[in-house]
Amino acid sequence: MGKVLHASGSGYFPSCIQNGTGYWSLEKAMDIYWRVRTWEISLSVTYLITEGEGSQTLTTSPLQNPYELTAFVTEEEAIPCNINFFEIAGSGPGGDFRITFGTVKKGGSLYDPGFDFYATWGDEYDFGFAEFEVTSGDGGDDVRPFSIYGSNPIQMSFNVYERPEVSFTLLDATLSVEPKEWWSYGGTYNTSTGARL
Repeated sequence: MGKVLHASGSGYFPSCIQNGTGYWSLEKAMDIYWRVRTWEISLSVTYLITEGEGSQTLTTSPLQNPYELTAFVTEEEAIPCNINFFEIAGSGPGGDFRITFGTVKKGGSLYDPGFDFYATWGDEYDFGFAEFEVTSGDGGDDVRPFSIYGSNPIQMSFNVYERPEVSFTLLDATLSVEPKEWWSYGGTYNTSTGARL
């Protein structure tokens, strides 16, 4: 792994580290950025939908659940070649997922390897059709904390786009982002478990 890590100016990440909010130890942040090749995402939301005197409870998820996102690069050495970000994305008829690792932030002794999460999808309900969106950060209609890959709670925002006369109340949300496959680094690591061989 050293060959790749020292290919960047910082020695750890391909962009400069900035002050901000950290969630992971340096070792964990490096694991997340450099070693995970495929992430498994499980996401579900439950809303109480009200229009006039009618109401419905809807539980909905994007795409199939869980969903696997694999890095678009095909070899470990290609990871630091994208200076701005390292992106893993997937899409289909039911929606889109994206995880981006970009500018690394550090708060005290903890790091955030530029983690940015985005999911969007549409679904029908009794009164019509709505678009749902879940993003990292606290800029949404409903914000809830989730532990992602053993981190301290990270703020996630839940939004619904629909006609103004329709009311959506978030009753429940589940979100899991966990490693599914690791890079081998020339046979150094088990790709199924991430354990050193």
